[in-house]
Amino acid sequence: GGVSAFDTNIRLIDDTFVGNVTLGSGGAVYLKTAVVSFLNDTITGNTAAVLGGGVSLYPASAPDFIENTIIALNSALKAPDLFVPDGAVLNRNRRTVVLRNPAQES
Repeated sequence: GGVSAFDTNIRLIDDTFVGNVTLGSGGAVYLKTAVVSFLNDTITGNTAAVLGGGVSLYPASAPDFIENTIIALNSALKAPDLFVPDGAVLNRNRRTVVLRNPAQES
């Protein structure tokens, strides 16, 4: 994957994540018990074998906000673009594109 963060707050600003691969979850971004802000990011063409080909927020992780960000055309077994744990609230603005629904897919 591209970025992994644990037990912290992280801001990703003006970043591009393309072509990252992991055998686990979070092809481009994997966060565990973290809070993240995405601003002006592009996350495309990444692959995870399990969850969140683009982004995996796992467990108890949540996005503070996602603004002017594209998360699209990633692949994974479940939640290809964005994996969000049950109960997390996505705070997105209208200039954000998540190509596939971040709901858990079977």
